[in-house]
Amino acid sequence: MPALAWILIATGCAVLEFLLSSFRFIWLAVAGLFVALAVKIGLIPALADQLLTFMIISAILLFFVRPPVLRQIKKRSSDSRKH
Repeated sequence: MPALAWILIATGCAVLEFLLSSFRFIWLAVAGLFVALAVKIGLIPALADQLLTFMIISAILLFFVRPPVLRQIKKRSSDSRKH
C-alpha cells in the first residue's frame, strides 16, 4: 500500500479523534504516520509487513503510552481546578 494511503488512514483516525474525543484514535493516527514514513523510505514495502507494523505500533501506543498520558492529563486537570 502506498504511503499516501497510510497518510489518508492517519488523517481519518485524527478526524475521528476530533469528533469522538475518545483519546484512542489519535494513537492509530500516529501509528499510521509512522507506517507511512517507513513505506516512503522503503523499510516495509510488503502490505502484510505494513499491517503487522501498524498493529504492533498501535498496540504499544494504546497500551503503554496512552495510560500515562491520560494520568498526566487528569493530574494537570485536577491541579488547574485547585488554583
